[in-house]
Amino acid sequence: MSLPDWEQSESSKDLAVRTLFIVWVILLVPWLPYAGAVVMVMDGGFSFSGLMIILSVWSYGIAVLVAFALRNRSRKAVLLPVLSIAAIVTSGLFDWLLTHWR
Repeated sequence: MSLPDWEQSESSKDLAVRTLFIVWVILLVPWLPYAGAVVMVMDGGFSFSGLMIILSVWSYGIAVLVAFALRNRSRKAVLLPVLSIAAIVTSGLFDWLLTHWR
């Protein structure tokens, strides 16, 4: 009895990369109007959290373009847009730290 081969084939890795890239491109559709409207976060006053949200939302489109440009060099480049999503999630933590440690 032999152990199963846990390594994925090259075609399934390419399919995963293509699928994830298609998801990023589909997410660009609602991003377009949201990228312009996100500046209203600063209407209530300046905050580090608001600045992080603006920068991370604007950098999402750039990250998708860079991932598209690097898609032939590295499969891991398709994960680049995750960084801007992670910045949105952590911006609330940064704002909480700045307001409670003063």
